[in-house]
Amino acid sequence: MLQKKKEKRTALMGGTFDPIHYGHLSAAQFAAEEFNIDEVIFMPAGFPYFKEKSQVTPGDIRLVMTKLAVKGNSLFTVSDMEIKRQGETYTVDTMDELSRTIGGELFLITGSDAAAGLEKWHEPERLLQLCSVIVVSRPGSDDEWEEFRKTELYKQYEDRFLRLMIPGVDVSSTELRKRAAAGKSIKYLLPEEVENYILKNQIYNKNSLSDFDWEKAKMKLISAVSPKRYKHTLGVVDEAKRLCALWNGDAQKVEIAAFLHDCAKGVPKDIMLDMCRQYGVELDEDTLNNFPVIHQFLGAALAKAEYGISDEDVLNAIRYHTTGRAGMSLTEKIVFCADYTEAGRKDHDGLAEARQLVNEDLDKAVEHILRHTVEYIKENNFTLHSLSEEALNYYRKA
Repeated sequence: MLQKKKEKRTALMGGTFDPIHYGHLSAAQFAAEEFNIDEVIFMPAGFPYFKEKSQVTPGDIRLVMTKLAVKGNSLFTVSDMEIKRQGETYTVDTMDELSRTIGGELFLITGSDAAAGLEKWHEPERLLQLCSVIVVSRPGSDDEWEEFRKTELYKQYEDRFLRLMIPGVDVSSTELRKRAAAGKSIKYLLPEEVENYILKNQIYNKNSLSDFDWEKAKMKLISAVSPKRYKHTLGVVDEAKRLCALWNGDAQKVEIAAFLHDCAKGVPKDIMLDMCRQYGVELDEDTLNNFPVIHQFLGAALAKAEYGISDEDVLNAIRYHTTGRAGMSLTEKIVFCADYTEAGRKDHDGLAEARQLVNEDLDKAVEHILRHTVEYIKENNFTLHSLSEEALNYYRKA
């Protein structure tokens, strides 16, 4: 006798994941085992309607951290669906799309604290028609659960709620951000690879950006570069801000990096090498043979020493804005593209297509710009920097 094929059971584990930690991972693992879930999809939120955009780390960074966290667990997958979605993101829209694309039996994993406010979510009734909700409760949350059971939403959809008691994991993303920003240890609170990524890239070190003195920086840059260069800089800032809004970047990082990307362009060529030595900029043979790109490396050093920038993402956007590099962050890609497509650029082969691509697919735009740059360098018998070649190979495969 033929048996009916079992419907796939899929659970959505949503959240800002800023950063993801062992509390998220343990809740997903316990839920999968208790309710025979076939797949748990971790989905970092794009622009949560209940948070200010400036309060949330850029989506591409949270996506990387989430992928690092779930690596090695065959039950867990990661989706960028909400990060790619424009505007505010609602769980009900995500669940509706999952219902149409993957079907089967759907679940939403959430904490008892979030469930308590479920009535205030966007279209909660429609959400509960699409999925069951696994309410994860930890020791000490009985009062939250009892209050939730008194709500009209629970009474109407009681059969759609599944309570799951799990051991307590005393950690929160807010506390992790505060500890990281204060230079305190976050070890043993989240996966080691996520911890290393946060520390290496100074994800939560915001001090240099919040203290940035725009008026002082403008006066300094105006005196350091030519009027033509300053006009180009303002064009890059405008284009970078537009791309930042389009691709959900970090507005503060992008604007500062775009403003300072050419801060070393005014340094006379005869003293540029001396200044590199003064600021500890190490130049390999490849770079010494490509004198026009030295300003990007010196620019990052000047941004740090003279403009007070310590955020590595901003410094990297300055450091690689000419050559590009493999695996650029969203901030780096935006500044790299804006430098090429800003409105003041004179028309040349490939520019019109680049301006179109930056609105459609940022990685394809980066690949296009790199390809045309490399072709131009080779056609004119200039020396190609290895960073550009490596970047082109990387984005051709992306």
